[in-house]
Amino acid sequence: MVKLQNFGCDTKGIFGYYKSNWFVAAEVSFDKAIVTHFKHTDDYKSDFLEVIHGWYQPATGGNFSYGLQTGYSFRNSDITFKAVKVLTQDFETEPILPVYFQLGYNKNFKLLLSNLTA
Repeated sequence: MVKLQNFGCDTKGIFGYYKSNWFVAAEVSFDKAIVTHFKHTDDYKSDFLEVIHGWYQPATGGNFSYGLQTGYSFRNSDITFKAVKVLTQDFETEPILPVYFQLGYNKNFKLLLSNLTA
């Protein structure tokens, strides 16, 4: 019904305890859509004649989030887990996904740069 594009920013801080094979950390962040462009479909415009395409300000919204993350490294791999709570900037409405979880796996590769000449 509508295509939204925005310009914004995301600020994040991660503080934790890091060892050679594992870590545990707290994460806090704020993301903000500063200005948003709306482009509505023809079907939507036929139902709502007063709708206008274009850039809209003030900003359409922002989210605070906080959570915990942890990870473990072994051989050439890492496993990470993150749990995050999301709050809207007005602290009155709830986002579509108020809590999310992330499970990650990273495979590390070693790049050998031997026998290179300048």
